[in-house]
Amino acid sequence: MVEMITQVNNAVNGVVWGPFGLALLFCTGFWMSARTGFFQFRKMGYWLRHTIGAIFTNKDITAHTSKEDMAISQFQSMCTALAGTIGTGNIVGVATAIVSGGPGAIFWMWVMAILGMMTSFSENVLGVYYRRKNEKGEWSGGAMYYLTDGLGAKKGCRQIGRVLAVLFACFCILASFGIGNMSQINSISGNMNAAFGVPTLVTGLCLMVVTALIVIGGLKRVAAVTEKLVPLMALFYVAGALIIVVMHAGNIPAALAAIFKGAFNLNAAGGGALGYGISQTITWGFKRGAFSNEAGLGSAVMVNSASNVKEPVHQGMWGVFEVFADTIVVCTLTALVILTTGVVDLESGAVLAGVQDNALVGQAFTVAFGSFGPKFIAVSILLFAYSTTLGWSHYGTKAVEYLFGQKGTRVYKVIFVGMVVVGATMKLGLAWDLSDTFNGLMMIPNLIGVLVLSGIITVLLPKSMKGETEAAPLPTADPAGTRLVAPLPYAGAGDSGSQNAQTLNWGTVGPQRQTADTGYTYTALPAKPAALPEFGRVDTSWFADAAFLGDSLTAGFCANEYNIDVGGALICGYEGISPNTVVNRTTVTSPDRGEEVPLDVLAAAQPAKLYILIGTNALVQPGNDDSFLAYYGKMLDDLRTALPDTTFYVQSVLTATQEKVSDSLPGLAPDRLAVINAAIQQLCAERGCYYLDLNAEFADDAGYLQTDFSQPDGVHLTVSGYSKWVSYLCTHVPYSKNNPYQAGSTYYLSDDMKNLLNDIP
Repeated sequence: MVEMITQVNNAVNGVVWGPFGLALLFCTGFWMSARTGFFQFRKMGYWLRHTIGAIFTNKDITAHTSKEDMAISQFQSMCTALAGTIGTGNIVGVATAIVSGGPGAIFWMWVMAILGMMTSFSENVLGVYYRRKNEKGEWSGGAMYYLTDGLGAKKGCRQIGRVLAVLFACFCILASFGIGNMSQINSISGNMNAAFGVPTLVTGLCLMVVTALIVIGGLKRVAAVTEKLVPLMALFYVAGALIIVVMHAGNIPAALAAIFKGAFNLNAAGGGALGYGISQTITWGFKRGAFSNEAGLGSAVMVNSASNVKEPVHQGMWGVFEVFADTIVVCTLTALVILTTGVVDLESGAVLAGVQDNALVGQAFTVAFGSFGPKFIAVSILLFAYSTTLGWSHYGTKAVEYLFGQKGTRVYKVIFVGMVVVGATMKLGLAWDLSDTFNGLMMIPNLIGVLVLSGIITVLLPKSMKGETEAAPLPTADPAGTRLVAPLPYAGAGDSGSQNAQTLNWGTVGPQRQTADTGYTYTALPAKPAALPEFGRVDTSWFADAAFLGDSLTAGFCANEYNIDVGGALICGYEGISPNTVVNRTTVTSPDRGEEVPLDVLAAAQPAKLYILIGTNALVQPGNDDSFLAYYGKMLDDLRTALPDTTFYVQSVLTATQEKVSDSLPGLAPDRLAVINAAIQQLCAERGCYYLDLNAEFADDAGYLQTDFSQPDGVHLTVSGYSKWVSYLCTHVPYSKNNPYQAGSTYYLSDDMKNLLNDIP
């Protein structure tokens, strides 16, 4: 049985960590680099300034969140992500690459890291873009969510997205026990025993107790430890490595020459019998590079998504820095330590007799530090490997949460803590090999998601350079409401009986140019009034570059519903949706296009104008005002992030007829909606959105929906109601130098007068 498992695992491992998997990693990194204009080079100063540089200039980067806020700081997320990636791979992995692929393998580690920067960037952007809040108020993000909500929103990919998300989560859980726990602890216990004589059981028990105290306390406690541990271990190891490199500075040119020569030398010896050409050199460089920084595996995304960052691209830049720090800095120093101390023959790539892997690094430190060298490495591995264990505890927790909910995470943490002792005292063998395979299997569904959703990243990237949006308060639970479904088109008493709306015709109404005889006049208004008043008229061509977002009321504009003429605008109308539907990126059905995620459709379209009417479904019953408004504000913020150049027109929530309110929809009573709509107007004022009091247009003297424009259900509009709606929108447009119509006027401003309005956008 064991032999069969071994054979199967070897076959699968040969695929995920063989030419196929490594080619997929390489191509994804290159593709994302090309699509972003090689952002890692072109904007190097920018991302360094906004990541590691910001730590010293912006206190918000390191400031802890409040007790009530379950998010962690950007610095904590970076430290926890680095804790998960900076591990034994930075010491043992580099040595293995040199032993097996020769010094030239380091060059290919660099190549994989450079391309991996944009893979890491992309997955972190998607992680923040598709993240959501769990019942504890924590951010939950990662490949599971952008596979489910992103890939799953593509036509015909709903089930594929969910299956890949489940597979990713399962592989992550299994890898967290192996490569994230037992293998790391095993390295620690072995080195502590060899260097200091500490029994493996003692090491295991001590680490189990510490792990229990940290991990069971949740992400905030893990982050509180890693933000202190990671800088300490980095400075400790980097300082020691730099001392050795400086001591052997005269050998640096020869070491670098060996790296570049070996990278392209078809006869590279790299470890004697194991080094058989450039393919072996490239393979080991790529493999150890990916193993070291984990870019493309989707692991670090789960902690990066938990930060209090406001903008997806900003968190993506932290992903770039993490790969840079892990491979370009730490792994390079390890390589130089090995290659400058003479423990490796730079010409042949042969290693000193009897020395391999982690002992190779220990031998290099022994050359400089004597007997202290192995002890230094033992302490370094203790810090590196244990930090990896802490990082992976969170990854596994989030994967379990996705599959089983919060209750499952408690069981997982107990098992994870218990595995610490197992890892410290047992010969791992097959367990190590299996965990290595599961680790590699994570990358396949993750990279599929990154490639399919790469268009979103290219949309967000250039927009983010223009500034960041403000965050809105988030509720901890979705508001509940009755799903309202639009009935068949109904003409109503005031219509001619036609089931189809007619094209809006303004007749002869149009602007007339002002003259010197009559004088030139205009009314100055705030650039962004919260409540947009009536101005002169535009025709429906105004909506040609617009989009409409809403529930079944907005769905009436769709060609497959009422087919209301709005100048060819993009209609995103979906039955039963509420603000939380947009925030959580739930897949819904468009009458015209089928299943889709509204935010993704809008992000791809980038309309110049967006008209929003959402809220009826969440408000039909009273009692959830605070939650509704929190979701509404977050919806506006998410839309602003995705559509930074779009002008927003937010329409007030419509009431229902008096009969319907009294019968079954008390939440739509005029007095309640007056409060809700006033709060929405305030949200618009805070966010620079135009507010349109559409409800006032349709309300009767008592504040209820006029029956003349209502269908028999008392909520939805007749065709004449839609005509009235369009007429309202055509007469409520911003006053600007490009649209100089005035309230109650047909006058047109001259070009000279337009020049006086330059302060109006």
